[in-house]
Amino acid sequence: METPQTEEKQMKDIGLKLGQFYIMIENQDYIINTLSQDDIALGWKTILPKPNSRTTTHHFNIYLSQLPPHLWSHYQRVKSTGVSQITLRDRIYHYSIKQSKYDDILVKLFNELSKKYPNRNNISQIYNQLDHQKIRGWIMIRARYYVK
Repeated sequence: METPQTEEKQMKDIGLKLGQFYIMIENQDYIINTLSQDDIALGWKTILPKPNSRTTTHHFNIYLSQLPPHLWSHYQRVKSTGVSQITLRDRIYHYSIKQSKYDDILVKLFNELSKKYPNRNNISQIYNQLDHQKIRGWIMIRARYYVK
């Protein structure tokens, strides 16, 4: 038989939105929301809990332009193996990356943005090309900061 606290916790879990999770600080539960693409562009990163029996795994179907920056090196390593369906795991978040014909250009943009001294002209050219195709995500927001 379940204890009232366990039952209450399960009722709370029903109300969680995609990507939300609980943390407990000093016996108080707090709901943590997913970061927006604007937050990721500004350099914020969520510290995710380790998966266990109490945590819910969240699955996101995203495009490469929305993949968090700390997972790009994993993406490039998996991509080089020639796998068609790429799924990356980050503790309780799982990302299935949908392929697009602009992925190679996005990798160039990411590499340029990751340099110690990014070239604004290169960023501007790549950004304009992707913006013309209506590509959206944190990487485009960050590139816009360099262009404007």
